[in-house]
Amino acid sequence: MTTHVTLRPVGYRVAKLLSVLPDDWATTLTLDGSYRFCYERRPTKDFRLQCPLPPCTKAIYGCEIRKHLKVNHPGFSQDGKYRKVACPECTMDDMEVGKYVDHVLRTHCGVSSRRCAYCDTEFTLKDDMTRHYIDSCPGLTPYRRGNATDSAL
Repeated sequence: MTTHVTLRPVGYRVAKLLSVLPDDWATTLTLDGSYRFCYERRPTKDFRLQCPLPPCTKAIYGCEIRKHLKVNHPGFSQDGKYRKVACPECTMDDMEVGKYVDHVLRTHCGVSSRRCAYCDTEFTLKDDMTRHYIDSCPGLTPYRRGNATDSAL
């Protein structure tokens, strides 16, 4: 018995096979040799987007958005002039600039900046990691309320 292993292309992830492909499918999707699996282009750190602030027309790497805003637009979130921005890549609009940076890194670049020390789960937002520690980290399960042993007493 032979097992057929399908290797997905670098930079792609498995996507649901659609009965009708969108008009621009070639820019985001590819098919494997057997035409049984559909792959969607995965966002990478070299994803480029236009700066969301109106006077700036620079194209920036997604992972460099925080640095770009800090260096080229000092005070961008303090004067109230550019508090709300829209993501040029998706339908998210009316975001604060700080939330926009997290949105780009998490959604379009796949960057996670925090890792659980107990189970290696990755998180983009600190609050998500804190909630993980409190509720669901398998490495901390023995120490949660109701699970601790009273051997020290």
